[in-house]
Amino acid sequence: MSAKNFIFWACGAICGFGASYMMLKRKYENLIQEEIESVKAVYKKNQDVKDKETEESPIDKADSIINQNGYNPLRYGAVKSIQVISPDEFGDEPDYEKIELSYYDDGFLTDDNDEIINDSKKIIGDALEHFGEHEEDVVMVVNHELQVYYEIIRDTRRYVDVVSKTPYKVEV
Repeated sequence: MSAKNFIFWACGAICGFGASYMMLKRKYENLIQEEIESVKAVYKKNQDVKDKETEESPIDKADSIINQNGYNPLRYGAVKSIQVISPDEFGDEPDYEKIELSYYDDGFLTDDNDEIINDSKKIIGDALEHFGEHEEDVVMVVNHELQVYYEIIRDTRRYVDVVSKTPYKVEV
C-alpha cells in the first residue's frame, strides 16, 4: 500500500467517522428532546388536573351534585338542627344543656334572668308557633347545633309588668 493510498484511506475513514458522529449526535439529540417534551407534557397535564381539583373543594363538589339532582335533605328525613320535640324526648341527650325560657304575652322571649333574647329564630326556630301541640303552655325544643334543650314556658303576664316589679340590679 502506498503512502498516497493510505492518506486517501485515512481521509475517507476520518470523513466517514465525522459524518457518522454528526448524524448519530443529531439523531440522539432529537430523541432526547422528544423525551423531554413528552415528560413536560405529562407534568403539565398533571398540574392542570391538580389546579382543577384545588379550584373546587370536595364539599363544593358534593353541594353541586346535591343541587343538580334536586336532593332536599329535609324532605328525606334528615335531622334538622332545631326541632320541636315532645316532653318525652326532652333530655334524651345527656350531654346537652337544659335551659328554661319564658315567653310573655306581649311577645318577649327571655331567659331565666328575664333578659330579652333578640334573635330567637337562630336559637329556637319557629317553636313559638307550636304552643298547644304537646302541652298547652309549654314547648320543648332541641338545638343540635348548640347542643341545648330549651323548655319554653308561656307566661300570661306582660314582660313590662314583670320587669317593673323586679328590684334594680347593681352592676359592679
